[in-house]
Amino acid sequence: MALQKDIFEANLFFYQFPYFSFYYVFFSLMPMEQSSGCPSNGLAALNTIKGIQLKSHPAD
Repeated sequence: MALQKDIFEANLFFYQFPYFSFYYVFFSLMPMEQSSGCPSNGLAALNTIKGIQLKSHPAD
């Protein structure tokens, strides 16, 4: 394992792993519409499962 071979510090690993895990879950998987009108990944997946299509492309 990389921690046992001292490739990088354990302190850095245990700090960044929870931070980026929380970031991923909150901003990517949580179904919400962003301020630009684009759906998050979670909302896009939910809309796909429900069969809901976008009324207009957010980039237009």
